[in-house]
Amino acid sequence: MLGGAARSTRHVPGKWPSLRQWPAGAIVQLYGVGDAKLEGLCPHGIVGPDGSFRLTTYKTGDGAPLGTYAVTIRWPAPPPPDREEGPDRFEGRYADPQQPIRQVEIVPDKNVLERIDLE
Repeated sequence: MLGGAARSTRHVPGKWPSLRQWPAGAIVQLYGVGDAKLEGLCPHGIVGPDGSFRLTTYKTGDGAPLGTYAVTIRWPAPPPPDREEGPDRFEGRYADPQQPIRQVEIVPDKNVLERIDLE
């Protein structure tokens, strides 16, 4: 357990918008907003070849705990030999949780991240 709270999550699938190229390997990450219980959690999903992703917090595909989150996205390029991750192909434009793409609310009912449109 984390901070005495139960590890309760809700499934949260998402789909990238239709583009000429799916950003396969992009990382969609959520940051808790206004709730100390969400601090330190990193719900995230990796965009697949078809543009879909499923959020993971504690174990693969388990979703995210209830709450409000800032949504960010990074799309790492292949890493150079001496690094674990390559540079962000979006050049950090969508990676700042203080200026998120949007905020989302994870609720007890069905959750689906709405289409993400980038400029």
